Amino acid sequence: MTTVTARRPIDPHVRLGVLRRDGYRCGHCFREVDRSLLEIDHIVPLSLGGTDDPSNLQTLCRTCNRRKGNRYIG
Repeated sequence: MTTVTARRPIDPHVRLGVLRRDGYRCGHCFREVDRSLLEIDHIVPLSLGGTDDPSNLQTLCRTCNRRKGNRYIG
């Protein structure tokens, strides 16, 4: 049986810091999209041992984030 743990939201200050660090651009397609379509992604997914540390977070547009899914693309 698999136990599902509720995921806590990323701290708003951390989220804003990652967006600013990444220049409000998608880290995969590098397009400038409406900021409401930008999401914070875990480079190494939480399910694979990743953390909420900013060094493990990146800005992705919604399309690229859905494409990446729960994978680590190193």
